[in-house]
Amino acid sequence: MENKFIKESKEAIEKLIDDWKAEHKPILSNYFGLATGFDYDYQIVDGTIVVRKKEGDFYRLFVLSTDAAVLTTILSSLQEEHVINIPSRKPIDDWQAVMKDSGFEYYSTYSRYCNTKIATMKKHKTTLNIHATVENTDEIYQLLTETFSPYTGHLPSKKELEEMILNQQVLVDKYSNGRVCGVNIHTITGVTGYGNAWVDKGERAVELLLDMYNEMIEKGVKRHVFWVNDSNIGVAKMHIKMGAKPDGLKDYTYIKNKK
Repeated sequence: MENKFIKESKEAIEKLIDDWKAEHKPILSNYFGLATGFDYDYQIVDGTIVVRKKEGDFYRLFVLSTDAAVLTTILSSLQEEHVINIPSRKPIDDWQAVMKDSGFEYYSTYSRYCNTKIATMKKHKTTLNIHATVENTDEIYQLLTETFSPYTGHLPSKKELEEMILNQQVLVDKYSNGRVCGVNIHTITGVTGYGNAWVDKGERAVELLLDMYNEMIEKGVKRHVFWVNDSNIGVAKMHIKMGAKPDGLKDYTYIKNKK
């Protein structure tokens, strides 16, 4: 099958999908809307839509399909590097068969956690409480990109990172020489706090996490939602100790033609 992807705006593709969903009921779908700030193209074949989002050197895929065989044929024909995320609370046996038959390899699984204990927490004593400044942007970006995979990290661009810093969403830890060694990025929307990234190569990772919780306590946050790689058992145990629990949603990542 020849790949005939059509480049189109985010808004036009979203409308096309809404119209398609009015007449079709997909049996396989990982589509939950599109993000702004990316280039998209799409392909429609026999009851199947495949949308691609360009992220650096690879494409991230979103699909809606009424026929697993058709979807397998489309995915099998892809030649460039492609990544697909499959969020689900149930076993993904149907997806696994499509991934295997179309040449995708399993990469990782993340579990979503939720901490609803924040409303009853007391503020913690820490020695940090340092907000990043715009001058720290390059250091933080380097720390993030060398720590997290581009396939699963969903990291902000430098421009987005700078906006987060200006919005006081970025806490940091620093070595004695002043260089950034740790970062905690979070987003607060109403009474919910979302974890974007947390890493510390120094010795105060726990304090960096506690600083985030102190901010959430001050701002009346009632729950903290975030993702943890299932292989990162130590981080999961730390969050569980703070009161978090997995909510049952998992995100499975598969990659084709990984460079």
